[in-house]
Amino acid sequence: LVPSVLVKSVNPAPVSVDINAKLKYQDLLWAGVSWRAFDSFVGLVGMSYEQFTLGYSYDAGLSRLSPFHGGSHEVLVGLRLKKKAQAVCTNRFW
Repeated sequence: LVPSVLVKSVNPAPVSVDINAKLKYQDLLWAGVSWRAFDSFVGLVGMSYEQFTLGYSYDAGLSRLSPFHGGSHEVLVGLRLKKKAQAVCTNRFW
């Protein structure tokens, strides 16, 4: 389980808070949910293989604007560029 919180402040918009949780399975598959306070709910799924990532998310609106849109879809395609392996910290905790 990978929880996270994002607090975003951009003037003149109000402060936005996202609460997220992602469940990973063997560093291959992942699924999660996200809630943007008083605005939207998001479901997401994806997979990662070596340096490649493919994901999909659906954002359902919860605000007063939700009757005017059908939500939004997002497709994620990622490529992680590998560097030479180097020991930065030998402590396995980090």
